This record gives sequence, C-alpha cells and structure tokens, in this order.
Amino acid sequence: MENLSTQKKKVKFKVGDIIALSLKGFYRVEAIDKMAFAGTEQEVYILGNILEKTIHKTFLPVGAEKAQGARTLVKEKEITAAESKVESFELSFEPLKNNSNKKMIAYEKRVKVGGYWSMIEVYLNVCYDLYTTKRLDKRYVAFKDRVKELICSEIALVLDITKDSATERFQTIEKKAQLH
Repeated sequence: MENLSTQKKKVKFKVGDIIALSLKGFYRVEAIDKMAFAGTEQEVYILGNILEKTIHKTFLPVGAEKAQGARTLVKEKEITAAESKVESFELSFEPLKNNSNKKMIAYEKRVKVGGYWSMIEVYLNVCYDLYTTKRLDKRYVAFKDRVKELICSEIALVLDITKDSATERFQTIEKKAQLH
C-alpha cells in the first residue's frame, strides 16, 4: 500500500485555468510542478494573481483545492440564474445577536467552501445583519465590501466586461433583494 504522502493526487485544474481562491481573489494556473515541503515532495499549482499586478506567486497543493476554497469560475448562465433566484431569496442565517465572532466564522466558511451563489447569500445576509443591528461593525462592513468586490470581479471576468459594468449588474441583484 502506498504512503499517503506519495500517492498521486488528481489534478483538478490545468495550466491556463482561471480559478477563484476563497476570499483571496482570482488566479491563473501558471504551472503545475513538484516542490519539497517538510521533507516530502508534493505536486503544487503555481498561481499568479490576475487582478493585482504582483510578481509574487501563490502555491496550492494538488489535492487541497476544496480545503483551500479553490474553484472554477462561475458560468454565465449561473450569473443569470442568480439574478432571478435572488427575488425569492430568504435569509439562511439567524439575525445577528450577541456572538458576532461565531457568525463571522460561519460566513467566512460558507464563502470558502461554497460557490458563486453562496457568496451572494452571505453578502445579502451580512447586509441584513448590518441593517437590523443599526450598528456599523467595522469587520462586517469590510467583509461585506470584500465579498461584493469578489462577486463583481467574477462577473467582470466571466462576462468579459469592465468592473464598473459588473458593479452595475450586481446592483440589479441588490435592488431585487431590496437592499437599495
């Protein structure tokens, strides 16, 4: 029987793919290579951030995609489906009460393991929390803004439109959810 560290893991992405990486942003798979970590050789994706101009690379171990919140970009039809689905949206979390730390952890986990629709659900729930508590928790506001930025960036990448056009398109989702 093979040792777990030497088992060949299935490559989920290929060179050239653009992927969403949890709350970190969007990356292009530039290469798949072997690297040594803690004395064992491991296959990794070498990722370049496509929205931020940086020379730094991000390394994602093959086989750790789900745990790290890596996923392929949404399809255009899913964006359209989300726009109509939001009209019947119901809050999926209880309103914010005393323990906002636990709730923030749950929101972050949902964004990490979920897809495009999960990000929209989390965004709408956070907006509702901020509205109902009538207080501006800086972490919540920053988190809401980050999730909105990621949603708009994904719309722009998928539809090949400007970030401003994507933001306008997302505002239609906000209006349908009666957030504006």
